[in-house]
Amino acid sequence: MAHQLSALAAVLVFSLSSSAFAGTTIATQGFTIGDEWGGSLKLISDSNNVAKFDLTNIAGLNYSLTETYSSSVGDGKLDFFDVSARDGYRVISVEYSGVISGALIPAPDYPDSWPYSYWGGSATNNSQAYFGTYGENTDPSNNAQKKIFFNDLNGTVPFSLKNSTELLPQTFKVWLEVYAWASVTPGGGQWFPGQGDDGYYSWTTPSTANLGIIKPVLTLTYAPLSAVPEPSTYAMLLAGLGLCGIARRRRAG
Repeated sequence: MAHQLSALAAVLVFSLSSSAFAGTTIATQGFTIGDEWGGSLKLISDSNNVAKFDLTNIAGLNYSLTETYSSSVGDGKLDFFDVSARDGYRVISVEYSGVISGALIPAPDYPDSWPYSYWGGSATNNSQAYFGTYGENTDPSNNAQKKIFFNDLNGTVPFSLKNSTELLPQTFKVWLEVYAWASVTPGGGQWFPGQGDDGYYSWTTPSTANLGIIKPVLTLTYAPLSAVPEPSTYAMLLAGLGLCGIARRRRAG
């Protein structure tokens, strides 16, 4: 709940101050999308009513640690996008996807054996993503937020967060909030020389933690609107049918 409130606060701040940020706008066949915070959104492809954008400069967080002392590293990114469907089109879904990869190699812990004493290290990683779509001045129930968490990831996992936008107006907003961290504590040991010697020797063994968001992509799917005839078109159709009926009666007579 606290995070949702902070996200909503960020949305309000963005709505009030978006004009202060220089962004870019990209046009596709079915819509335009503006990156209000200038995060270098890049178009990958636009075909078959599907447009894909590279988010590496926005969400491509990558951290690696191998240390003999306690250490942590991480960061978060937040960005907003303005989407406007072109005349004759509607955006029907928005998806944030990619691959997240992590590796954890804590320093090993060996059994104590006099005159040696050992202790192990630790390695952790964590990633969170919050993805939402919303329309201004619309029913809040049409707005949507998705989230995904990864903790202590040791491997590679694909991910996807997808929202339907068919109930949103032709112009709406997309927001993406991504975090990633890695942290380690080292292991080590001590050697006690023997009786009569109060000293000891110690050493540290490094631990390793990695976490990376690979090839993050924003995908928007759009479709042409169904053509709805104008009232004048119906009138002309009815008039034509009427003329056909009169002509048939005259021939029958």
